[in-house]
Amino acid sequence: MDRRTALAGMAAMTLAATTRAQTGNFPTKPIRIILPFNAGSGTDSTARAYGEIMSRMLGQPVIVENRPGASGLIAIQAVKALPADGYTIFSGTTSPMCVMPVLNKNLPYDPFKDFRPLHGLSM
Repeated sequence: MDRRTALAGMAAMTLAATTRAQTGNFPTKPIRIILPFNAGSGTDSTARAYGEIMSRMLGQPVIVENRPGASGLIAIQAVKALPADGYTIFSGTTSPMCVMPVLNKNLPYDPFKDFRPLHGLSM
C-alpha cells in the first residue's frame, strides 16, 4: 500500500467515524467533494483518487464537483448552502479559509463558524 492510499484510507475512516457518531448509518447517500479548481488540476486529481478509495470503503458513490472562480468563493458558497450533514466536503487550499478572511473582512462566510476542518487528505 503506498502512502497516498494509506492517507486516503485514514481520511475516509476519520470522516466515517465522525459522521457515524452523529447520524448512525453513515453513509446512506452519495458523498460530494466540491473543489474551487478546474478539472485536471492537482487538487482535482487527488480528490478523484481519494474519492474512488472512499467509495469502495464506504459503499457509496463519491462525486467530485469542480466549481472554479472568484478565488474559491463559488465553491465555498455551494458547500455552505448545503446541509452540514457530512455528505459534502470542500477540498481546497489555505487561500479561501486563511488568506481571504484576512484580506477581505466582508466575506459571505466565516471559515471558523461555517465549516469544520477535515485534514490529512494529502501532503
